[in-house]
Amino acid sequence: MRNMRQVGIKTTHILGLFVNEAGGYGKVGFRKRDMYNEQERLQLTSSINANVACEFLESMCAKYETMFWKHRVYNKGRISYLFWCDGAAQWDFLIFCDVVAFDATYKSNNICACLLCYLK
Repeated sequence: MRNMRQVGIKTTHILGLFVNEAGGYGKVGFRKRDMYNEQERLQLTSSINANVACEFLESMCAKYETMFWKHRVYNKGRISYLFWCDGAAQWDFLIFCDVVAFDATYKSNNICACLLCYLK
């Protein structure tokens, strides 16, 4: 299920695949709600990694005065955006007046678009 969700397959389609492979809903052994609960559990586990990333960026700011970072946490401690920029990137921006953004949520939500609006 985790791999299928990572490539963008909807939960209802994943359940349909499991039901088809098992030979019926009664033979699957779990419900759609159980799948959503498991996804929630996995997301909460990944928020621990987000805390580690925030701690790392905080330590980098303490070491380097040109390091900048900003983030926003929304419900249940999840990060809605994370932005960082070191001194070299700031210098590059002054020279080239351009930004490269990586959207790790491609095809799953509109967080990157919100981030770019926030940074303007």
